Amino acid sequence: MSKIFVVVVATVVILSGEAVEQLCSVKKGSNACICKRITDKQNSIVTEADCGRIDLETFPDQAQLVQDLNFLDLSHNNIANLDPQTKFSSVTLQTLDLSYNRITSVGDGFFTSIPNLRKLILRHNDITVLDDDNVFPTPKLLYLDLSFNNIKTLRANIFAPLVQLQVLDLSYNNASLGEWLAETPNSLRVSLGINPNISTLRLDNIGLKDLHNVSFNDYANLKHLSLADNHFTEVPRVPYSVEYLDLSGSGIEVLQAKELSYHSLKILKLERMKMLHSVHHYAFYNLQALEDLSLKNCHNLKEFNELVFGLIRRNTTLALRRLSLSGNGLQTLNSTYRFLFNNLDFIDLTDNPWKCDCDLLWLQEFDNLYRIDNVRCSSPFYLSSKNLFDIVDEDVPSCYPQKYGKKSHRVLIATLILLVLILSSLVAYLIYYTPNWYGKRSRGVGPQSPYSATPTQE
Repeated sequence: MSKIFVVVVATVVILSGEAVEQLCSVKKGSNACICKRITDKQNSIVTEADCGRIDLETFPDQAQLVQDLNFLDLSHNNIANLDPQTKFSSVTLQTLDLSYNRITSVGDGFFTSIPNLRKLILRHNDITVLDDDNVFPTPKLLYLDLSFNNIKTLRANIFAPLVQLQVLDLSYNNASLGEWLAETPNSLRVSLGINPNISTLRLDNIGLKDLHNVSFNDYANLKHLSLADNHFTEVPRVPYSVEYLDLSGSGIEVLQAKELSYHSLKILKLERMKMLHSVHHYAFYNLQALEDLSLKNCHNLKEFNELVFGLIRRNTTLALRRLSLSGNGLQTLNSTYRFLFNNLDFIDLTDNPWKCDCDLLWLQEFDNLYRIDNVRCSSPFYLSSKNLFDIVDEDVPSCYPQKYGKKSHRVLIATLILLVLILSSLVAYLIYYTPNWYGKRSRGVGPQSPYSATPTQE
């Protein structure tokens, strides 16, 4: 017993008025403590229990855990089922993390004994179906993460009891889930019963090909929407309240202004879009609140013209503060972006095949670019792989006529004079030394000449 006491005392850490120590109510062996607890030092109440990575195969029952927990971490274990017969209840538990287990099913009413649950994390499990009538009887739940499972179908109105839900993550589930959602025009509200006041919704990689124009009609308070790694070929219609939008990994080929008219949008992510090849003039002009644009790893995008934000002048004011154009096929960038770059806090231009000519050297003014060591030239050949910021005047003499102009002018004039002399000699030769080109003719005054002094005899 004294050895255990020494271990507990040795592991105590004081941080912000709380003590982190071993919790011995769940035992892996007779002399081993396998959970950690965080105790409120002022009230001597255990508020958090960390039981992750201890090879649990079943959900611990009431006798194995201390009372009055606020946070219970059971992640990275081998729990396979959430059985309602488990003798566990808590009126204080607010956060339950069951991620990275082997859960295949959630028993009807399992969460009934946790009435004050606010945050439930079930990501990275093996759930395929949620079709019981009473799966989530937790009206106070604010956050629900079901991502990285294999969910194919959901019971109708399964989320209807979650009247206070603010965050829902259904990302990276079976592709048939997206097909099922696309069948009904207003499936989010009608089929799933998702709270219309929800603020964050993540539907990444669930096989969505399109969404009905009315899909988000009831969600005027939606702020954060992620639709990455789906199969969209055009920008779907989303609520005008959205401030964060992620369409990365989609099959969109062209971006145009008529699809991007969201005046509240602050963060737009357009990454890994293999089919994207064109950004039309004024494509981002209507995004007046845009602060962060990430348009990267789109290898077919070879041009970022000067009018995607409209006409940029010295006095142009935009909300944009972060711009990433890395990993695209860009070769040049118009110098009018100099005015925009002056106001940005972050600029990433790495991993593009830049053509390092006179039109691109203006970028050397911005040595605060992200990873300037990886802004390299692809052409011309003699500058290939050279860092743009290592280029000096001698590397591109044609860009500095004020320095190299006289010498180059002399060479040009001498070349032109030589060409004129050669051309003149060639013309003279053709005229005077190759008469056969013009047929047989006589020169001067002869018998056949109309100017002959001897009259013609008849």
